[in-house]
Amino acid sequence: MTEALFQEPSFAYVNWSAIKTADTGKKWVEDVTNAYNSEAFKKYAHETFPGYKYPKIWGTDHSAHTDTAAKTESADAPETTEADAQ
Repeated sequence: MTEALFQEPSFAYVNWSAIKTADTGKKWVEDVTNAYNSEAFKKYAHETFPGYKYPKIWGTDHSAHTDTAAKTESADAPETTEADAQ
């Protein structure tokens, strides 16, 4: 995904999950939700699928989840000069 020509600007194609109304509030639903939103799973997802569009609830700062994200961002950033800073 990091080398895609174009990515959809929306979150319409992010993987979604659903539960039956009858299962709302059940322990297993809470467990699955907590596991999916855990820092460990976010780290796994960012390392395994770089450039993928992640759930909006995860936020946009992915650098906390991978070492490669910070390296990629700094490598892709344009060089700045002292004149640019003024």
